[in-house]
Amino acid sequence: MKKPSLIIFIFDTDFSISAFRFDEGYKISISGVAPDIERAFDKLYGSKVFDNINDVKNFINSFTEAKVVKELIF
Repeated sequence: MKKPSLIIFIFDTDFSISAFRFDEGYKISISGVAPDIERAFDKLYGSKVFDNINDVKNFINSFTEAKVVKELIF
């Protein structure tokens, strides 16, 4: 089974976290939040590499209490 290139997690609070697959693993970004929060998130987590999508999901569960309402997989 081919690994997804992009997964977008959409939350019940109108923001989303995207996980992009690169050769070394997955990198994440956030959208739908204030620009200051987006820059801070990028500074803290933009260079973090996750080995697999389960690591991304575990991070999301530890990062926020918001519920994922949809996963878009590409």
